[in-house]
This record gives sequence, C-alpha cells and structure tokens, in this order.
Amino acid sequence: QPWLTKKSKSTRARSWAEMSTGDQRRREERRRMMKLQATKKLMKEATFEPKIATKNSKLAPSTDGHLRILSDPESYVDRVRSRTHAMNTKTRRVQQHADLKEYAECTFHPQTKKVPKYITRISQTMKMAKELRKQQGLDDSAKKPERPEWR
Repeated sequence: QPWLTKKSKSTRARSWAEMSTGDQRRREERRRMMKLQATKKLMKEATFEPKIATKNSKLAPSTDGHLRILSDPESYVDRVRSRTHAMNTKTRRVQQHADLKEYAECTFHPQTKKVPKYITRISQTMKMAKELRKQQGLDDSAKKPERPEWR
C-alpha cells in the first residue's frame, strides 16, 4: 500500500499542464542559470584587456611602411622592377645549378667499334650513286609508287 510523506502531504497538488510545461520551463531556466554561472566563472579567470593602438600612441610608432608609397611614390615601380629582375636572375641561377647537378649524375658513355672498311666503301658507293641519280633526274625515291588500276 503506497503512503505519503509529511513533505508530500504539505505540497499542493499540480495539474498536468504544470507538470509537463512547467517542469520543462524550470529545467530550461536551471540549465540557463548553470551556463551563465560557468561563463561568469570563466570570464573571472580571463584578465586580458586588449590595448588599441592609435596613430599617436607608443604602441604604433610612425613608420613609412614597407612599400614607402607615401614617402617615395615615384620610385615604387623602379623598386618593383629591380626586385622582379633580381628574383628572376636568382631563379635562373638556381635552375642552372640544378641542371648541372643532374647532368653530373649522367655517366653513360656508349662503347662503339669502328665499322669495317668494306662497309664504309659500300656506304660511299651508295651515296655516290644516289647523288648521280639526283643529277640525272632519275631519283626513284622522289617518285611515288603507282597504284594498280583494279577497275
């Protein structure tokens, strides 16, 4: 048999609406408060305050800047050209060095033998015959072979 405690008897009865939406609202409120307390605790530990630098403050000393456009605008294009030229020269030098280093690793040198004299004579004879045919206009290599007529 269920029985009620003294505290249960002293509380008032709640409706179904209070139990569903009311409890949900209380839970959300409690969650929000816990989150707020955690944020406050975290912010209490954070002591950093950024300092904004103005033109006259000690944090931002007056400098012309790297490009010097305001102090020397006429020479800007010349300075850019000279830097570009220097960069291209350096790049070319590095590429040549890399090429030389790569070619230094090439160690293959083929071993060849002299051709026998009779083959050299045959080659010379063929060369002379070809030149003679060219002079006489009888060059066979210039003519296309004729196709036979099938029809």
